[in-house]
Amino acid sequence: MTTLSLKRIAVLALPMAALAMTTSAQAQEWTPSKSIEFIAPANPGGGWDTLVRTMSRVIQQESLADESFAAINVPGGGGAVAWAQVARDSGNPHKLFATSPPMILVPLAGASRYDHTDFTPIARINTDYSIILVAADSEYQTLDDLFEALKANPGLSVGGGSAPGSMDHISMAGLASAAGMEPSAVNYIPFSGGGDAMTNLMGGHIEAVIGGAGEAVGQLGEGSQLRALGVSSEERLGGGLAEVPTYQEQGYDYTF
Repeated sequence: MTTLSLKRIAVLALPMAALAMTTSAQAQEWTPSKSIEFIAPANPGGGWDTLVRTMSRVIQQESLADESFAAINVPGGGGAVAWAQVARDSGNPHKLFATSPPMILVPLAGASRYDHTDFTPIARINTDYSIILVAADSEYQTLDDLFEALKANPGLSVGGGSAPGSMDHISMAGLASAAGMEPSAVNYIPFSGGGDAMTNLMGGHIEAVIGGAGEAVGQLGEGSQLRALGVSSEERLGGGLAEVPTYQEQGYDYTF
């Protein structure tokens, strides 16, 4: 079996027209003239939100920019609502947004009139992995336990912080396929961000959550209401995720 390997790579982007303004051959080195709107295309608590707020804080603390960075949440459509807002203000170089493969996946699914060609990436920030979470008191102790339940009861749901056809959904589809399920048989429930998905998991509204390891690590540990069943990396991650087994360790030939 061939291992499918995809990357959750986060980048910063701005509109093409704004890039032209900042890189004109006749222009001086561009500097901001007002506060920068740094947009997270999700509700508070998710991966994009964490990335944007952490970067904004570091930029301020280290005096890396002459103007302030204002973190703004624009959720919806797996990111499409946020980047549509940026595209409509294409002459404004004071708007940035964080994104990742949904910038490609969502337009391919026909859920956005804008795609990656309407924007220019200006920095690659990090690579993240997917993680499966359940409630701390859940009966599921392993991925096998979870998929046995999903196969036996198609009504059980798995939540994610992105729209159908976007990152979390694609990740879950790949894992389901590795588990011998038809991806379409998984009852995937989209939420407006990873934080929203985890809140619904803790509330008992869904069986599990698939999301980014980076957004989940702060919610795990002693006294947590959540527990991780597996992570999509090829090898175990460090820090707060050191004890989380990979999918491959558990017999699922899939990385993401």
